[in-house]
Amino acid sequence: MISQRLKEAEATEEMISVARERYRVVAIRSSALYFVVANMADVDPMYQFSLKYFKQLFSNTINTSEKNKDLQRRLQILLNASTADVYRNVARCADTPSPSVPLDVGFLTL
Repeated sequence: MISQRLKEAEATEEMISVARERYRVVAIRSSALYFVVANMADVDPMYQFSLKYFKQLFSNTINTSEKNKDLQRRLQILLNASTADVYRNVARCADTPSPSVPLDVGFLTL
């Protein structure tokens, strides 16, 4: 009985590991985005984002993004959605001028 449950637990652990590896590309992108944005606080303290905030942002992205049974398509959706969500949230802060960093975006006008 115990050996049977142990085998079931090992099989479940293996399935979880395989599933986790499939999503590693999204985890790598999300990690890179976090550290890039976290380092923006060196430019101006206005750009401080906590790890808790990012975890909530990425959880929300996972829950609200389009679902797809095709794994490659789902991964691409998650990559695009997480990048766009981080950009939108950081850009929202950039729209609020900081007294320590002059905001001159005139060169961005087309």
